[in-house]
Amino acid sequence: MSSKKTDLENRLQVAIATKPENSDLSICFLAKRFEVPNTPLQNRLKGQTTPRKNVHESQQLLTHLEEKGILQRIQDYNDKGIPLCRRHVMQIVFEILNGKGGVAQIRKGRVDRLVQRHPGI
Repeated sequence: MSSKKTDLENRLQVAIATKPENSDLSICFLAKRFEVPNTPLQNRLKGQTTPRKNVHESQQLLTHLEEKGILQRIQDYNDKGIPLCRRHVMQIVFEILNGKGGVAQIRKGRVDRLVQRHPGI
């Protein structure tokens, strides 16, 4: 996601978080204050749309939360001075999928895409 889209998403999230605290503020005022489009803010507040990163989560093999768990386990091993190879990361993914009750075929490129999305690991 480009930095402009990320910045817009962050401003939308702040505006959404501000509304319950200040229920007397109008959507138009919040949109102007946080420099976000009025319609997306209104739709998010009504629950009609979801953030872009969550739209297709039901079609993905792993949820964002599960992926964060994988990243945390990788970081825990790194903190202990144990670097993980691709095979070990795949084993972590299999453990999570088995816990969900389904064994899916995992392609080799999954770990590469994970690293592309999170270059710090």
